[in-house]
Amino acid sequence: MVFFQDDNININTEGKGNAVLTGPGAPTQADGVSTAGHGAAGTGPNAGQEYGSETFPVLPGSGGNSGAGGGVIAIYGCSILFVDGSLNAKGTQDVSGGSITIYTPIISVVGSTFIDVSSPQGAGGRIAIIAPTGYGESGIEEGSGTFYQDTNTNFQTYRFGCGDLMTTSTNIAATTSALNNATTSALNSITSTALNSATTSAFDVATTSALDSASTSALNSATTTSALNSATTSAVDVATTTALNSA
Repeated sequence: MVFFQDDNININTEGKGNAVLTGPGAPTQADGVSTAGHGAAGTGPNAGQEYGSETFPVLPGSGGNSGAGGGVIAIYGCSILFVDGSLNAKGTQDVSGGSITIYTPIISVVGSTFIDVSSPQGAGGRIAIIAPTGYGESGIEEGSGTFYQDTNTNFQTYRFGCGDLMTTSTNIAATTSALNNATTSALNSITSTALNSATTSAFDVATTSALDSASTSALNSATTTSALNSATTSAVDVATTTALNSA
């Protein structure tokens, strides 16, 4: 499979699909006359079946009695895709053609462009062009296979490396709302964590201060009481001794 995210292209995947007599559309037996299916059923007594998606094809062609099917080309454009060259996912002899999908917000055909998934004997493959600006059918060759074109402007069905591709105000508003909600949630979480931390810290400081104050007060009180008791006892002892001596 070829993933391409740019412009100016010449890609050839002919014979890069399923090997001889393999794939979902391969002939059910090797008889030398039956052909492989893909965008349509094959032909002959053991013809291969039709398979794959017409609206977003990504499966390779099936092998026939003589060789491998066509490969897959998937081109995803993040903005304007300029197409100039050839996209080849053909089948040869009795095999079936492969798949070509182009998905981009804006497509512009420059020069001579040829997009081909046909097969001379087997079934053609599948081509899908998904672009709001459209493409037309110039240079398209699907053989007995399928060509699908989608110009729906609600352009956010698929997600690739460039993110969701959006072209409508509704989609943008929905995205903005989702981002705002996510941001608010994140801020609330951060604020809550910070407040909890600050409250805990303040409580710890207050508790430590109160304990220190209480301990100091208790120590001061105990020290003063002990000193007074000691001084009183000493004075009493001195007075008693003096009185006894006088007597």
